[in-house]
Amino acid sequence: MHIICASPNTGVLVPIPQYPLYTASLAVLDAKCVPYYLDESKGWGTDLDAIKSAYKKAIEEGTDVRAIVIINPGNPTGASLAEEDIKAVIDFAAQEKLVVMADEVYQTNVFIGKFHSFKGVLRNLQKEDPEKYKHVELASLHSISKGMVGECGHRGGYFELVGFDPEVVEQIYKFVSISLCAPVIGQCLVELMVNPPKKGQPSYELYKQEWDGIFSGLKKRATALYEAFKEMEGVECQDPQVNIPTTFYMYCLTRPRDQCTSSPPSTYHPKPSKQPRKKAAPQTSSTLSACWTPRGSVSCPVPASVRRRTPSTSGPRS
Repeated sequence: MHIICASPNTGVLVPIPQYPLYTASLAVLDAKCVPYYLDESKGWGTDLDAIKSAYKKAIEEGTDVRAIVIINPGNPTGASLAEEDIKAVIDFAAQEKLVVMADEVYQTNVFIGKFHSFKGVLRNLQKEDPEKYKHVELASLHSISKGMVGECGHRGGYFELVGFDPEVVEQIYKFVSISLCAPVIGQCLVELMVNPPKKGQPSYELYKQEWDGIFSGLKKRATALYEAFKEMEGVECQDPQVNIPTTFYMYCLTRPRDQCTSSPPSTYHPKPSKQPRKKAAPQTSSTLSACWTPRGSVSCPVPASVRRRTPSTSGPRS
């Protein structure tokens, strides 16, 4: 993003709702967030029409849109994109010459369906039409902090550049070289993540047993959380496809109807509303009322597609 954001006029398409790292980074880099809204009716999947509309509006306003961020599986929504949706995004990026930033750190957490990587889909498209997709620029991100390994404290990960001009790659490597590298343990864990034990090797059975145990545990807890929130007044949830932290569920509870930032930070803990002692007035807004708007943040409007049932007159739940 440091290389892409050349001026205050640079824009990056960012999904809403989203993990707030992208809007925060764009604010720090003095660049523009170009929000596109995810489709709730499609399980919070990408909507190409919404992407095209956001892009067109930004271009008309004079923004130099250079990249599109896709979080797949989604954070905080938990949506896992279908192959056709990924093809549509890549096709649009090829047409408009946009860098695709594929944040795929939750790729092993998929409970329903199959994970499709942007690189895998891009390679298939390049076989079908080499000329059309020859110059698509893709940055794929992965991390040991998520998934079944979940080594959050060690902080290791990687990004892979596909289709970038060698001179651009040189500048990116020059930039990242001024940062400190990950500690040795983090580097070892990244190696284990990308090159795990294989069937027939001595450690495979134990590895598989632990992997399956963690996966089952995460799925069980995600389902339990979904069932609990589904019964709450004023909250509407969809079936969990991916195990994601509870940030989004809290976001559902705290989302106001009016203008608000795209999503709360991962450390955000809203204060519960106090239980009324007697005769509560009818509640017509969210069960909890809060809005995260830190100084200097990039504000994005709340999508109209978010539905909320009106709670009963018994007062807000904490």
